[in-house]
Amino acid sequence: MASAGASERERPKPPLWPEPSAADARGAFVARHQRGLWRFARLLGAANDHADDLVQEAMLAALHKRIDARPDPEAAVWLRAAVRNLWRMHLR
Repeated sequence: MASAGASERERPKPPLWPEPSAADARGAFVARHQRGLWRFARLLGAANDHADDLVQEAMLAALHKRIDARPDPEAAVWLRAAVRNLWRMHLR
């Protein structure tokens, strides 16, 4: 009997909060970069609705290429370059 009580004490308890998932991490990545990226698109000359589209396309490409795994400053540079290239393609 004593060994049964000892094994219960050794059993880890479930965490109070679930561990963050990959979706949570991606959502946090988007939240950190979305506003600045949208402002950058507007600075380039995109209208509000087109800036939304540029940011969405850049974010999808970034998540597909796992840019969210890079450090934030490096990811921000990549995202701005993506928005700039998408904007240039739109102007052609």
